[in-house]
Amino acid sequence: GKVQGLKSNSAYYVRVAAHVHYPGTDTKSAKSLCAKVVGDWAEGQTSAGVDATEESSMSFDPLAKVRGKCNDCTHCPTFILSKYSYLMRLDQVLCRRCGCACTSHAVVGEYGKSQEQWSKEQKRRQEDQKRQTAQRRSPPSVEVESKTWSPDDAPSGQDKAKFAINQVMAARHHYETLGVKPTASAKDIRNAYRQISLRIHPDKVQSSGAGDTAGLVKEAEAAFKLVSSAYEILGDGGKRAAYDQKLRPMAKSFAATSNNSQHGSSTAAQAAGTQRDQWPGSEAAPNKGEILLTVRHGISGEEVRMSMNRGTTVVGLKRALCKRLKRGPPESIDIVDTAGCPMEDHHRFAVDATLYCVGISLGAPKMVTLDVRDYRTGARLYLDILDTTSIDSIRKRVAKELQVKEKDIQVGYSKVNQDKQKFSSRRFEAFPPDELLNGRRQVYVQGSRVLIYLNLEQGLKLQRDLIKAYSAENFQQRLDDLIARYPMPESLGNMKFREEFGVIVRDAQKETLSKWGFDGDFAAQHMMTAFGKVAQTQQVYELSIEIDKLLRITTGGMIAVPQRQKKPVASSAKGLAKTAR
Repeated sequence: GKVQGLKSNSAYYVRVAAHVHYPGTDTKSAKSLCAKVVGDWAEGQTSAGVDATEESSMSFDPLAKVRGKCNDCTHCPTFILSKYSYLMRLDQVLCRRCGCACTSHAVVGEYGKSQEQWSKEQKRRQEDQKRQTAQRRSPPSVEVESKTWSPDDAPSGQDKAKFAINQVMAARHHYETLGVKPTASAKDIRNAYRQISLRIHPDKVQSSGAGDTAGLVKEAEAAFKLVSSAYEILGDGGKRAAYDQKLRPMAKSFAATSNNSQHGSSTAAQAAGTQRDQWPGSEAAPNKGEILLTVRHGISGEEVRMSMNRGTTVVGLKRALCKRLKRGPPESIDIVDTAGCPMEDHHRFAVDATLYCVGISLGAPKMVTLDVRDYRTGARLYLDILDTTSIDSIRKRVAKELQVKEKDIQVGYSKVNQDKQKFSSRRFEAFPPDELLNGRRQVYVQGSRVLIYLNLEQGLKLQRDLIKAYSAENFQQRLDDLIARYPMPESLGNMKFREEFGVIVRDAQKETLSKWGFDGDFAAQHMMTAFGKVAQTQQVYELSIEIDKLLRITTGGMIAVPQRQKKPVASSAKGLAKTAR
């Protein structure tokens, strides 16, 4: 409870008395139902009273909202901020005058703004909220006449599939195609699409066994495409809103068509056919702001039709193709006209056109082999994936193949940095998760440790390739000349000899290591790391001995460092000590 009316800066003694309810035997006696509990007396001190400064400058909450009268108290005219921590919630920040939470006080303004300015903003926010609420409650409507129908409306004796096909082909816009009103909800549109598509599906029409099945199946295929196209537009909120914007100016022409239908069916059919060609989103003829670009592959003959805005550039068409086909990148695509002349990226299309392209596949997704390399070692892993796969899917596939956690893996590429001193270095750059493969056939993976190692078969094959490279006559001749100039084993510690020997070996192994994916200044070190546990096997050890024989001065692929002899000074010092004794 709260105690009100106490004086400021005064001491008081207080205690708490409570009545605790518990079940008793005699329900008629109050004493058997409740027990009185009284606490000890405690001394309390009231704080200083609220002064004029606090009234004018401390009446806001931690969110800078000015708070007024308390809704839970009758004596607190305004909120006064007390001490608080940034970790506290708003309902934990208390008023210094009444002790209630700041959320119990009405918001009457905002710190730093005048009352008039805040009132205007508050009124504007309320109006915006009401408008948004009204928009959510009332679906967007189009003032266009639409004939509603369903396959069950077919006259007795007429096939429902044939009736539905006729209604779809005679429709003037997408709403009539599905037999719904422009004000129909998303659920009504979905139900109408399911009902019509199940009735006119070509497979179902063919299995019905009606007369002239072949002709009816062709009509069903054409009608099914129109129904699917209509649902693709009306089933998406954004596309439906854009379609309504295009459909609204044509309301008068649809009304004229409806009036003509009262005078004769032939006139109505002609008008319906004319209106169909002017549909917003119609495939027969795009509207005035759109053009139809037919893109064919120059080699395979695959074809894609793109409905683009008038004035679209060639580079815009390339990007649209990559987005639709999930392939790319746009820089790899070359587009030419029917005469075979290349088209520049800044060229704009004004009319319908037929084009040819190379550099991107226009067909269905295809299986490709992806070369996955470990960024630290260069070891490879080959995966068969679709060429439309995303980087995130590749990361999950690699994690599954390597049996590691997905969060411990990154997929990217190796970026080479060239500084002013002409020294090159490489660093790992990760791809965004939603990035597509975009024609890449090689990617790098990186983790907290080495991810990909050579297996035994790969390790033995790599060693045999090195043996073949070291057995070359040119390499052995250069090694003979080097050893002739530097006597062994005294020259093993000579840095000049070691540098010349390293140059000869790197020249011999460079092509082989590059073939296996080990590039750069540390290619040999990366190769040795990639062997991993395979390096301890007997087969690898035996081939290592053969390599050492070809290199002549190495042990396990490394130059043996001669042991340093002990300095004679130490022994002489000991002799002198003995002599002195």
